[in-house]
Amino acid sequence: MAINTIDDSLPTATKIAGLSCLLTMAIVVFANYGLLNPLIVPGNAAETARNIVAHERQFRITVTCVLIYSVDVVVILAALYVIVSQVNRGLALVGALFRLVFALLWLLTTLTCSAFRLAYLCRSHSCSSVDSLAPARSAVKARPSMSLAPCRSILVRSFTSMSRFIIIFFTVALLPPPLALAKRAAPAKVESIIHQGIRYIAPNDDGRRAYIEAWGVRTDKKLWDLTVFTNRIDPNLEEDVQHVFIKTLRVRDGTLIVTSERGEIYRVDLKTKGVTKSEQPNTSLERAVRAEILALENQRANAIVANAYLNATCTNIESSLSSVRLDLQNG
Repeated sequence: MAINTIDDSLPTATKIAGLSCLLTMAIVVFANYGLLNPLIVPGNAAETARNIVAHERQFRITVTCVLIYSVDVVVILAALYVIVSQVNRGLALVGALFRLVFALLWLLTTLTCSAFRLAYLCRSHSCSSVDSLAPARSAVKARPSMSLAPCRSILVRSFTSMSRFIIIFFTVALLPPPLALAKRAAPAKVESIIHQGIRYIAPNDDGRRAYIEAWGVRTDKKLWDLTVFTNRIDPNLEEDVQHVFIKTLRVRDGTLIVTSERGEIYRVDLKTKGVTKSEQPNTSLERAVRAEILALENQRANAIVANAYLNATCTNIESSLSSVRLDLQNG
């Protein structure tokens, strides 16, 4: 059974996934190759730290790009979850978790780089300059409580703040799948119909079958219920995207007309409670038949004109023959 009822968020999720992939690609290339790589000296951590401190604004932009990239990765995994879960929710959830770990690794990289920079700043703070590193070390050894304690405090506070940020970030990131990533929206509320003292409603609370209920207007008691149509569920596909609900109700000539979300029309005889499905017109065949009828009408009109011309011609010939006969008789 093909999936005919898909939430309107699916095309939106597809667009978001495509645009986010392009954005993440641009961000990661710019951050890695344009900003971070020029600061890194392979095999020389001290020189790398000096470059980071000397180009603090460039390093901050790099960290910002990495954070934006991590957020964008979560956006991509949410969009891809909406798309892939239409086929297999388990596979979509596994892929989303792996993608979430990938984003976490990027955040840990940012945390490591930030801690590396803070450590170098603390080391530089305890020294008067890079060139006077050896005297400063002896001064630090002589007064450890005065120089290293602030550095430790700064590092602890930084790690604590970044850890809290990561926890909050991934807590929020894990909320969309169960809350905001529903694969189809809830069915629209169907307006009830009152006919001859009976109110007809469509509860739309069962995705496997669509049914109507009849309630007495005065007594406000349920009189009967009737299943209009059922949905065949494919166990290999997500169930909720296969649910089809009633869209509208209307009464005409003693018949309750029920329209489904697919546009299919069902007629319910309110006397016998019989349900019949109206055949959907084949628009292409209808257009072909109309074109054929028009062609035949054109041929008929041409035949009428030709017949009139032939009649006129025959009349002229008869007149000519009559004139010739008269001439022969007179001659």
